[in-house]
Amino acid sequence: MAILDRAYPPISQKQTISALPDRSEWSASLKDSPEVAILCLLGAIFLLFGGAFTWWHVINTPEPFYVHACRLLSFGLAVGALAALVLPGRRTGLFLGIGITATLLPVLILLVITVLDSSAIRDSVHQMDQVRQLLKDVSMTETNIQIPWLESRELRLNTVMQNDYTLIDAIETAASFAKSGFYCSIIGGLLLLISAWVWNGPAAKNWMVQKRGMIFAAAIIILIGLFGRTCIAFYYWNTARSATARGEYAHALQQYDQMVKWDQRFNDDIVYHFERGRIYGLLGLENQQEYWAYVGDTYATTQKYTKAYAIYREHITNPYAVGALRYRYAYVLGKRGMDCYRIKLYGLATSYWQQAYKLDSNNLEIMYPLAMCYTKTGNYAAAIHLFKRVITFNEEVGLTRSKLFGSFVYRKPLSSRSWNSMAWCYYKLNYPEAAMQCLQNAILPGSPDPKSVPL
Repeated sequence: MAILDRAYPPISQKQTISALPDRSEWSASLKDSPEVAILCLLGAIFLLFGGAFTWWHVINTPEPFYVHACRLLSFGLAVGALAALVLPGRRTGLFLGIGITATLLPVLILLVITVLDSSAIRDSVHQMDQVRQLLKDVSMTETNIQIPWLESRELRLNTVMQNDYTLIDAIETAASFAKSGFYCSIIGGLLLLISAWVWNGPAAKNWMVQKRGMIFAAAIIILIGLFGRTCIAFYYWNTARSATARGEYAHALQQYDQMVKWDQRFNDDIVYHFERGRIYGLLGLENQQEYWAYVGDTYATTQKYTKAYAIYREHITNPYAVGALRYRYAYVLGKRGMDCYRIKLYGLATSYWQQAYKLDSNNLEIMYPLAMCYTKTGNYAAAIHLFKRVITFNEEVGLTRSKLFGSFVYRKPLSSRSWNSMAWCYYKLNYPEAAMQCLQNAILPGSPDPKSVPL
């Protein structure tokens, strides 16, 4: 034993670990580790699905260009993951790099939507709020969801009061608007990260340590790119407020203009335009549309919708000229329509709601009462078209959380009532089979497709 000890001295634990060869050196193929090959192939397949499937879908809004770019990148990452199978010397680094990128890509999408793309987050939050609020309004009128004819006594139209959203808002809306490709990228990235750890855990750890400077620099660059413009806009916003407090209104308007140049989200912010209208009034610039919109909104705030509508009708020549103006105009028109609906002036209410619908065609709180007005005036075909849109919005937006966390048997009252109302319209148009199908859809579980019935 003494001779053996002298010939083969004991090796410490540290020496033993360092003496082990890198797995990529002694196992250039994956024959000895089929589980890694399976995980990598699954990750590549999910990344291919991530490139093929939709990532973010707001109803009647095309997918943003940067989402298309991410889908193309997902295809590229899938090719890289497959290449890692035949490049043993680079396998650990490729697994980790592709896995981290694919996993964090959806998070970057949420950041971009929240910070840089004001229209995407605005439309997402707006649609979600409309579904939630209309459901409350309809639920207060009648407790029996099978009654088709509901005399809505109140309508609380939501306006986009602000456009300053956080990542929490984006995460909240992701449950409704993120589609399958969004989640495929995350799953594919996680599978590749697991592949790297299973293949060679120590090498993966060393890779992370060696690349920590690069990863930190990339994170800093991304944060500056996302939030740098917002910080500059925040500076101009405070400067404008200070100038307004000192009575330097012209200088305040200049600072507000600079603020919008750096952060376009404020152009869709009603509070921002409300403040600009107030300053125009203080300067006596009554030729500005924002001033008259400020006057009209002041009347609307005090529930004087007739005067508010008169202001908008006489002085707002182009509702699309200023950001968020058309939504404010649609809000006033919707309130006037509800006033007429309460006193059974259905023709006049239809006229107001039609104008509001032209300005904000994706507003669920305008679609539903307009459809009800069409049924009152005998325009059943137009009512059916709008009820189908109401069901589509409710199924794709309003029911998302119920489908994820609730029972499929429970039917939201909004969809059920819309199906029942459609049944009545089909009956009046002498389509008894379609009417019966609508009545069945009102009580069936799941999400019947509105396109399954004619018209």
